[in-house]
Amino acid sequence: ARQLRPSCSDRNVERLSQLTELADRHDHEVTLRPSDFVALVENTVVEEPSPALVRVMTINKSKGLEFDAVVLPELERALYNESKAMVYVQRDPPAVGPVSGVSRAATKEVRALSSELQAGYEQRLSRQFHDDLSKLYVAMTRARHGLYMIVKPLKQTTKGKLSAVGWSSPSFAAMLRQAISDEGKDESFDGGQTLYSKGDSDWPERVADQAVSPKPDPSMPASTDTGHLTVRFAQAVRADDSSTVHPRRSWRRVSPSSLEPADRLRAEDLLMIDEPRARARGSLIHAWFEQIEWLGPDGVSVSTTDEPLAAVARTVTPDLCSSDEAWVRRLMNEFRQMLTLPGVIGAMARPTEADDKSWQVQLWREHAFAVRLDDELLQGRFDRVVVFTRDGKPRRADLIDFKTDAVTPQTLDTAARRYRPQIEAYRKALSVMLRLDAASIRARLLFVQTGDCVGWQPGQEGLEDGV
Repeated sequence: ARQLRPSCSDRNVERLSQLTELADRHDHEVTLRPSDFVALVENTVVEEPSPALVRVMTINKSKGLEFDAVVLPELERALYNESKAMVYVQRDPPAVGPVSGVSRAATKEVRALSSELQAGYEQRLSRQFHDDLSKLYVAMTRARHGLYMIVKPLKQTTKGKLSAVGWSSPSFAAMLRQAISDEGKDESFDGGQTLYSKGDSDWPERVADQAVSPKPDPSMPASTDTGHLTVRFAQAVRADDSSTVHPRRSWRRVSPSSLEPADRLRAEDLLMIDEPRARARGSLIHAWFEQIEWLGPDGVSVSTTDEPLAAVARTVTPDLCSSDEAWVRRLMNEFRQMLTLPGVIGAMARPTEADDKSWQVQLWREHAFAVRLDDELLQGRFDRVVVFTRDGKPRRADLIDFKTDAVTPQTLDTAARRYRPQIEAYRKALSVMLRLDAASIRARLLFVQTGDCVGWQPGQEGLEDGV
């Protein structure tokens, strides 16, 4: 995996990491058959990490996942499309039996000439309806607390009659209306109505206090064993009806970036306007900084000429390298300018302990980690960590997280405080990994565009000047 990583895009790096985790899990199984591991990979649903509070995905990608609230739009889509059918597969009754024949798809007029063609068509139609209903079931059952299904308002024909679209057409919207409405009589053509509602609309307030501790079973005698064996169960959570407690099947996985406050979303963020280029910029700058060992008066530890930087860019953003070479070159010049900023040089300078034989200095760059904190599994990557070891034990550490935000003296404090939960999570994870007190870990944010490097001491509110 370490050898493959340089050849992978950001998304594929995450997928490779998930594959490695599955391999670690499979390593404990009593089997040496590669086919068993392949089966594990094929049948395991893995959620793509995302810091966003709002996720947009297809129904197929949502399988196996759960969300506090699910919104289902575009329910007017036709449930089947005859034009896409290329063949009809006929099976002995019932329709799930062995295949008895395969024929080319045909028009209505041709099917009228052959009962076998018509039977194949009807079987295909039945299977398609079954698949579509299964998808609707999957979509509706992804919600833990709130399910919101949005349909377009009904329309009138030019003659003032009710249009078939959304009422009698083969669509999810029509099915829902048929189940809850009386021929559309109660529905306005202007829209904006709630056609059906059930349950607790104030569930967001209720789930704020969702986690509870399981009550002891009075039928079980109290244990008097004073041995050292400790068994720890995942924290229990309430079911939707608040009357039943269910244990979690595993630790909840979180990433440091998901801890950033996100009570407001910009429309361009939600709709991902120009999102690929913005993400590519951040990923590419991070990848270039990853190549640097130390900065100092003598320059950088690696070449920053066009070709080495372009080689990294071709790995991280291959599409943009081929479609917009001028953009990549502008970003190269921007990166070189970042390396001249005093704040960047100071944050990435070679420490004096590196020349002291009593110290061992270890540099981590883009170092992946997974650490259990209480009942959560914190996963992520450190951008840059310098570990100072003496007499074989870590004594302190310097943690830096790169940020590509454009900040000003007026917005620096606000931007830094926005990322504080994230940087504190990194500090906690590193504290667990190195068995260091949090006060021995200097955690800082480096805004590479301006050279501002700031951080906090544990428990302090004011910013610490990190330069």
